[in-house]
Amino acid sequence: MCECLMYDDGSQHTCEACVPLNEYAHERVKALEPAAREALAVLTRLADSAAYWSDYDVPVGIVPEIDAAKARLAGALEAPR
Repeated sequence: MCECLMYDDGSQHTCEACVPLNEYAHERVKALEPAAREALAVLTRLADSAAYWSDYDVPVGIVPEIDAAKARLAGALEAPR
């Protein structure tokens, strides 16, 4: 394995050890993006309906957790690749 994986310079590494890893990571991110968009849509629907929930029917603190998860997903989906 190449030592250039240890560097955090933001460049695209092109050595024989790194190219397959970079290609694999790109394909995995590409495959996960539709699932992340779907999860964000579901979380948004849940958050929108939260005003109608009874405090007795849902776990305490779940709405802030949903909001935090939505923010993380939205940020990850908007991040440059």
